[in-house]
Amino acid sequence: MATGREDRARATMESIAFVRPEITPRKQVPLRSLTAIYDRDRYLCRYCGRATVCLPVLRMMSGLFPQQFPFHPNWKADSCHPAYSEISTSNDHVVPVSRGGDSLDETNIVTSCAGCNYRKSDLLLEHLGMTLQPIEHNSAWRGLADMYRPLWEAAGQPTLSTNDKTWMRLTDALYRET
Repeated sequence: MATGREDRARATMESIAFVRPEITPRKQVPLRSLTAIYDRDRYLCRYCGRATVCLPVLRMMSGLFPQQFPFHPNWKADSCHPAYSEISTSNDHVVPVSRGGDSLDETNIVTSCAGCNYRKSDLLLEHLGMTLQPIEHNSAWRGLADMYRPLWEAAGQPTLSTNDKTWMRLTDALYRET
C-alpha cells in the first residue's frame, strides 16, 4: 500500500478474507441435567474411563489448600493445579452441536474428563477412533460430589457462588441421607 497499489492489496486481502460462519447461540445444559448426567455416568469419563472430580469440589479443595492445590479462574497452567485440566468433570456432546447434535438431549451428553473433552473437540468419535465406554452401573465413584457438603463444612462454610449453591442443593438431593 505504501507504493500506491492500494487496489491490488485490497483485492489480495479480499481473496484470503476469513468469512465468519453464522453462529446460533447454544442453549446451556441446565445444572439439574448435568448433575443427573454425571450421576448416571458415575463421574467416569465415557471416552477413557477415567474417574473425574466435579469442579465445585476441586475449587473447595483449592480453598482449603491454596498453596498445595492452587486454582486460577482462567486455569492458567503456571497458576493452577494440573488436576483441573486433567480430571475435572466435564460434559461433552457425543454428536457435536456444530455437526447437528442436540445441545440439550441427555442421550447426546456424556461425562468426560477435561483431557478427552479437549482432544475430542467438535469432532465425531469415528474420526478419532474413539468409542463410547459403557456406563459402569456398579461403580461407587461419585466424583467426590457426595463429599461436597462435608468439605464445605470443614472449610468453615465459605460463601458459595450462586452456581455452587445450586450444585450443593442438587448433590445433597442425590447423595445426602435423609
